[in-house]
Amino acid sequence: MVPLANILPTLMFFAGCVLLTTILLRRYWRYFQKHTHERVGESAVKQQPLPEESWSDGQKDAVVHIERQKVELHDVSHDVTGQLNSKILLLQKLMAKSDQQIEQMEKLLNDLQEQRA
Repeated sequence: MVPLANILPTLMFFAGCVLLTTILLRRYWRYFQKHTHERVGESAVKQQPLPEESWSDGQKDAVVHIERQKVELHDVSHDVTGQLNSKILLLQKLMAKSDQQIEQMEKLLNDLQEQRA
């Protein structure tokens, strides 16, 4: 027969493993029982029924809001287009005026060179 002193450390090791396993399993079971309603099927947010009337009203408000933004965007684009067109016309007039002045200066330069020669 094996003396108790040789078996005691092995028995204590297995007893500790059993005790640790029991404690961990109890914690897991308690946690699982408390949180099982959140894990089954869908989340808590998805389980809540949506009020159909307020949802449809919110959707209608969103559509109206988007349509207003479209109109405002169209107005802004119209204003910006008008401003750009007026600036382009002004720039074209200034370029034509500068071309005339360049021609006038070249003519004066040619006249000056002819007088010197």
